[in-house]
Amino acid sequence: MAKINWGKIGKGLDKYRCIMALYNDSFDLSKEDLFQKRFKGFYRMGRRSEKYYRDYFRLFEQMREGKKLTIGEVLNKLYLSEKRKELSFASKMLATIDTKLPVWDSNVRNLLNNKYKTNFKQSYKEISECVEAYNELCNWYKIFLKSPEAKVLILEFDAHFPNQKITTMKKIDFIFWQTSFK
Repeated sequence: MAKINWGKIGKGLDKYRCIMALYNDSFDLSKEDLFQKRFKGFYRMGRRSEKYYRDYFRLFEQMREGKKLTIGEVLNKLYLSEKRKELSFASKMLATIDTKLPVWDSNVRNLLNNKYKTNFKQSYKEISECVEAYNELCNWYKIFLKSPEAKVLILEFDAHFPNQKITTMKKIDFIFWQTSFK
């Protein structure tokens, strides 16, 4: 693995903690401008219409209030907004709601494909293909998180950032996401 930039991860952790605090403390994510701004900035969600963001954060709030949806259901609802298959954005929403879920990100996917020789698809004709790819990613992580390499990465993370109250998945997300931008 490439050299890990722990300083960059530390800055990301600060932003992530802020997002999660806003997520937990906001009254309504669909109306909370600060949460939306920080979330979109952190996850690099640019160039979408105001309607898309309105629909996205309205759905986000509904799910936070207890409406449980699968990745496929989220993708279908987001598709109605702009006719785009937004697997990355859907995964970011789900990974905020359930921090044991991975984020699907093109940079992370590329890192994994190059380093671990996975077979995550590059483009999708149908939403069902997006669901299949995300489920494949989740299954890959289940196996990887039990591996010696993952255990070493978690130990290194914990040595640099002791007493972090984030899931093992988020720790690996931070390491992979940071490494992918080198």
